[in-house]
Amino acid sequence: MPEARSRMAVDERREQLLRTGVDLFARKSYDDVSIEQIAEEAGVSKGLLYHYFPTKRHFVLAALERGIEEVAERTAPDPSLPVEQQITQGLDAFLDYVEEHAGAYSLVVRNPGGDTEIGAMLEAGRERRLAAIVRALRAAEGASPQVHPVAAPILEAIVHGWFFFIEGVVLRWLDHGDLTRHQVRELLRLALISSLDAARSLPAD
Repeated sequence: MPEARSRMAVDERREQLLRTGVDLFARKSYDDVSIEQIAEEAGVSKGLLYHYFPTKRHFVLAALERGIEEVAERTAPDPSLPVEQQITQGLDAFLDYVEEHAGAYSLVVRNPGGDTEIGAMLEAGRERRLAAIVRALRAAEGASPQVHPVAAPILEAIVHGWFFFIEGVVLRWLDHGDLTRHQVRELLRLALISSLDAARSLPAD
């Protein structure tokens, strides 16, 4: 029992440090945040922080993993809603997250150092969200017999390409601020719906 409490305390401390660091990265660039600052903001010693995260890179990877989990949970489609409403709700949840963590989002998606581990984690996150969205779209097709289903490889290609479109549009929005959030959401929503409509009109090979 004491061991379980100790493990819980360790997990809670690690989570607190991650939350603190993610908040800092939301306000400052990666280069402007040091391990020392994270420790000071969290109210712990630098030595304790190094116990959990030996380097800033270790910390960034852990924060990224946590962020991917949170995005997946927030944007998970609600099967009780019509599919277009699921898309809108998912985009709203995603844009909420981006606005809360704008600095960290820009840094991670751009991956300026070309870190292969960060790239692999981003791709794993995309694949997880892709599977959830494809399941939701397939369920919607099954509930509407009059809707012509999109072939599986085409559907997956559309959703995968849509993720990169989302990243490009959102990064530009964060950089320039010349679109409203509503415009961004509608642009993203219509891009997916239009791509699905176009796919349904493709001639069969």
